[in-house]
Amino acid sequence: MTQPEQQQQHAGPAPRPNAGQEPASRALVRAFDLGFRLLRWLVLALVLAFLARSAIFVVPQHEIALVLRFGRVTGSADQRIRKPGLHFACPYPVDRVIRVAAERVHTIESDTFMAGTRAAKTAAPPPWRRSAMLSPDRDGYMMTGDANILHGKWALRYRIAEPERFVFNMAQADRLLRGELDHAIVAVSAQSHVDQALRTDVEAYRGRVQDLIRQRCRNLQLGVQIERVDVLLLAPPRQVKDAFEQVMKAENQRSEEISAARTYAARVENEARGKAARIRAEADVYKQRLVSSISADAAYFNKVYEKFAAQPLITTQTLLQDTLRRVLARVEDKYILRTTPDSRQELRILLNREKDRRPEPGENTGPMPEPKRSSDEALFEFP
Repeated sequence: MTQPEQQQQHAGPAPRPNAGQEPASRALVRAFDLGFRLLRWLVLALVLAFLARSAIFVVPQHEIALVLRFGRVTGSADQRIRKPGLHFACPYPVDRVIRVAAERVHTIESDTFMAGTRAAKTAAPPPWRRSAMLSPDRDGYMMTGDANILHGKWALRYRIAEPERFVFNMAQADRLLRGELDHAIVAVSAQSHVDQALRTDVEAYRGRVQDLIRQRCRNLQLGVQIERVDVLLLAPPRQVKDAFEQVMKAENQRSEEISAARTYAARVENEARGKAARIRAEADVYKQRLVSSISADAAYFNKVYEKFAAQPLITTQTLLQDTLRRVLARVEDKYILRTTPDSRQELRILLNREKDRRPEPGENTGPMPEPKRSSDEALFEFP
């Protein structure tokens, strides 16, 4: 027998615990056991909820999603892009869901070429640089092809046409597209004149910038579709702003005067055309009336000539009598018919009567001599 056993044998049996403490101990053990069970089920529920939350995801409207499994896009050709709706995926880190707002129009603004927009603008320039000069480290500007300076603010609107290329072919998409926009603006400005870019051909200038950035995005395969490039502001430097405004006022005045001159020319031309048409119409009416009158006279002459050819004397007497009847109807003073020594009859008509006057002293008041024929008398003789 070993020494510890001998000591235990000499010590006697171990004392029993207090009988009143046994129910409390058992209750405490049962409470701890229940608590551990509840904690185990709670942890299990949290794990299941986490797995369910990681495996189920919802794609909202105007968005699409890509599911990456260990860094590669999952799904076949038609299932690579998850459209709006409810979808399933393995929990992270096996699968990772990337959401892309492909159905929205994104807008990027660039104020790179505005004065005082760079980082150095926050620091106050020294007194010798507070003049009207432009500072390259503080002021942005565009240089045109005729060595002039312009300030401008631009905006780019685009859609995500190819989500995979958009996600994997570039990082910081807005920054990259803003840089491409600035590159296109610089390239097109260097090939344009300041008058074209600022006043006369702004739309063509904007269109060339838009075409260039579209070509750049296609060449770089960025997966975006350029909707439109807008010019938000174009302005000359403040140092020569007054000169540009005077030129623009002169151009506007020139345009107004040209427009007024064209309006006046159109009005005068319309009036002249109307007058010419009226004159031609009156001439046509006069021509038709004259032709009708001459045709009627010619028809009457032909009819009379036929009768004259058949009976010349009777026709002549008839025409003479008709003429005398028409003439005498308009004459107030007529002389009485009388017989001349040669047995012919005369009819004298006074066309212009002389005014009655009293005879002067010593004037012969004897019998009046036979009146002489004058240019104002008409003499008709009849056999």
